[in-house]
Amino acid sequence: ESEGELIEKLEVVTVPSPSPKGLPVKQYAVESQLPVYEWPDVGSGEYDVGVVASFGRLLSEALILKFPYGILNVHPSCLPRWRGPALIIHTVLHGDAVTGVTIMQIRPKRFDVGPILEQKTIPVPPRSTSKELEAMLSKLGADMLISVLKNLPESLNNGRQQPTEGVTYAPKISAGTSCVKWEEQTSEQILRLYRAIGSIDGWIGVRSVMLKKTLTATDFYNGYLHPWFQKDSHAHPSQCRFQTLRLPTKKQQGEKLLPCNSASSS
Repeated sequence: ESEGELIEKLEVVTVPSPSPKGLPVKQYAVESQLPVYEWPDVGSGEYDVGVVASFGRLLSEALILKFPYGILNVHPSCLPRWRGPALIIHTVLHGDAVTGVTIMQIRPKRFDVGPILEQKTIPVPPRSTSKELEAMLSKLGADMLISVLKNLPESLNNGRQQPTEGVTYAPKISAGTSCVKWEEQTSEQILRLYRAIGSIDGWIGVRSVMLKKTLTATDFYNGYLHPWFQKDSHAHPSQCRFQTLRLPTKKQQGEKLLPCNSASSS
């Protein structure tokens, strides 16, 4: 079967977004002229099967029962390891050597507990960031989803319950998660943190630093780990672990950011 014959009708539901354009999935749906609904509106049509990916909302039993073949979840981890909303970040943060994608059935009232229909593992490339890993797992998950849909009745019949051992949870990322404890953490742990939550362009902004005492970004700039900016310093810029940028807004005019650059912090 071609993919055109596999899917006769497709509609999209997205969660609300502060952006007027909505999330990327909504933008793609609009460009592809697909019907789009915003949660909790799910449309009133009849469907055979539902698919969710990074949806982050509990689905009711009544909604799941509207789909004769249920609702599938494309989950970027090897369940039961890493249930929750921040799977890829915690995979990198904890230095996992192996990850993968699980296609599973959604169950009501609880996240990530349904039967596994298909699961594939891949090694985590050394020094990969969460963004790089996300791109790899997205491609793998898309291919696996099409494979499952092509053989859906058989895949559902061969589903297996998740093991009760090896369950781990990946909670939402908070300010505490991104806290660097210079005197307690190893350099490898700090680099994992950078790779896990660093922005896509390779920078982390720092407002304050705790080094025996709490320092502002400006205090940290004035002498701490920043020899390049000291008067008469002969240090080469490549030796510098931090570069300093002044915040653009008037409200924060007196503060400074200390972004950590991948080229100089590894």
